[in-house]
Amino acid sequence: MSIVFLLLLLAQFDPDPRFSLAILRAQQQARNDLVNAVLSNNYALAKTALDEKADPNATIILFPSESALLKSLSPRMYHYYSNGADFRPLHLAAGLGEGDICQLLVARGAKQFATSKGYDWVAAQFAARVGHPDLARTLLGIDPKDDRYRIEISLPYQKLTVYRDGVRFLSAGISTGRGDKPTPPGDYLVTDKIKLERSTLYKVPMPYFLRLSFSEVGIHYGVNPGHPASHGCIRVGSEAKAQKIFECCPIGTLVRIQ
Repeated sequence: MSIVFLLLLLAQFDPDPRFSLAILRAQQQARNDLVNAVLSNNYALAKTALDEKADPNATIILFPSESALLKSLSPRMYHYYSNGADFRPLHLAAGLGEGDICQLLVARGAKQFATSKGYDWVAAQFAARVGHPDLARTLLGIDPKDDRYRIEISLPYQKLTVYRDGVRFLSAGISTGRGDKPTPPGDYLVTDKIKLERSTLYKVPMPYFLRLSFSEVGIHYGVNPGHPASHGCIRVGSEAKAQKIFECCPIGTLVRIQ
């Protein structure tokens, strides 16, 4: 017996007006409207649902049809959900890249830094991990106009270029992931800076480490044999250039790998 059905059944006998059948039905409808709004990126419906008192911080348990729709929209978000992530509306909207709905949810009381059980990620992490770095920056509280630096990485040419105010500032030869552990292309942002990181898996130092989108992949100083040879990270062969990249590029710097 579902919890909703049980509550509806008990509501017929409970005199407390907070548990009246009409109120429970209205709450369920508001929940349905909010989930449907996020899954369809429908801002107007999301606003209506919140006006109907949908809880912006409630854990979402997807119905089978909703789960199937999420799988078609974003296999990665479906993977997180099916592997134990307890989404709140903001987590789901962030992972689907819905900036306007995210702003609406935050304005209506969604907790911006509430974590998801299972993965312990905040909304910005879902946005970053799925490939929406601009939205992740906003959810982290980073001014979207603060984009003085950006990094572009060319996999075919094994080259990293830093741009400052749109002008090429620094270039460096790199070594990206080898064939069996390729560096994944996509859009990222710098989410962590560690002067001397150490790989827990391969037990090697990674000086001047810039973590990309909360992942295991980062930019750091390392051996550059002139071809892809890393386990997925971007090795900068010059220590001086790696240090300069580390020092000038702040957290929130956008990175494109292609």
